[in-house]
Amino acid sequence: MDYVQVTDTAKHITDNIENVNRVIYRLDANDLDGDWKISRLRLTEQTLDLLREIDERVRLALASRQIAQTFVVLIPLGKDKPYSAVIRTFVTGDFMTGKPAVIGSVVQPKQLEELSNGILKDFDEIQAVFYDVTTKPPATCEWE
Repeated sequence: MDYVQVTDTAKHITDNIENVNRVIYRLDANDLDGDWKISRLRLTEQTLDLLREIDERVRLALASRQIAQTFVVLIPLGKDKPYSAVIRTFVTGDFMTGKPAVIGSVVQPKQLEELSNGILKDFDEIQAVFYDVTTKPPATCEWE
């Protein structure tokens, strides 16, 4: 599936399936099989430091005039590690509507691949890296 299809599929899902308002795309190529588990996100100073470090790396790597907002969300999802990271970019002129930065246009696939691989290599707590491909509406620009 190419990235235009990913974005179109995300829009189709959120437009047609009630109660689904966010779609994320797996960036890294690690093993998808096995038992993934959801745990509790523990807000400790270490967790906040981890989030700050990854967020800073992502914001610097994806800095662009076209992108109005970039941030990372930690989700308590993994197999052997406690968290996965979700990258959210947002392209908008007014924050009332918007879309993620289009992969292949605003953000390059190689750029995301290198960023994802670096996060997985440098942060032992991260199992996987995802890219939020949801438009607003239905999702908000920030995660709630």
